[in-house]
Amino acid sequence: PACAPAWAGLATAHACLNEWFGTGAAGLAKARQTSRMALQLAPQLADAHVARGLAKSLSHRYDEARTAFEEAIRLDPYSFDAHYFFARTSFAFGDARRASELYRLAAELREEDFQSPLLLGLSLRALGRRDAAHEAERMGIIRAEQALARDPSNGRALSLAAGSLFENGEAERAMAWSRRSLELHPDDASAMVNAACLQTMAGCEDAALGLLERVFAQG
Repeated sequence: PACAPAWAGLATAHACLNEWFGTGAAGLAKARQTSRMALQLAPQLADAHVARGLAKSLSHRYDEARTAFEEAIRLDPYSFDAHYFFARTSFAFGDARRASELYRLAAELREEDFQSPLLLGLSLRALGRRDAAHEAERMGIIRAEQALARDPSNGRALSLAAGSLFENGEAERAMAWSRRSLELHPDDASAMVNAACLQTMAGCEDAALGLLERVFAQG
């Protein structure tokens, strides 16, 4: 019961379950409770602040989330999780510039991670920096290819990279990756949302709406 890293890990798990699988108010309450326990036990533990930041972000208390993530980075400047989750939170409250800075650092901290460079590209496109976005996305695609070489069933790599493939002129390959992600994980809400984004970019609005209706049907 006095193991703060375990509480922090549990809090992060509850937060991610809430974000990706819709555990509702009960799941979010567990994330808040366990992150609070981690902080009480070890206020100098960066992971505890990351977990707290996640719980605050999911509660839409972005100022408090930002404070928690900044403290995590102060305590551990090499924390991938602190930079990655802070970047996601920054993008959520509309700060694409800060998100791009944090995604860039996250991509440097974990060289095998494909999500950070792909999401960096998204942030840079929001800032109108298309050339820089293209460079980041190409890095993300290469990393996604490497992840798929290790695990061909990695639906996240397939669905997230599909949008970047489309943006970089590989529409046919993008559609194939998106279809494969849905074949492997037909009930994955994230895969369906990413596929809907891709269909929208391709001008297939009916297909996009059908995918989104499946997402909402899950609750």
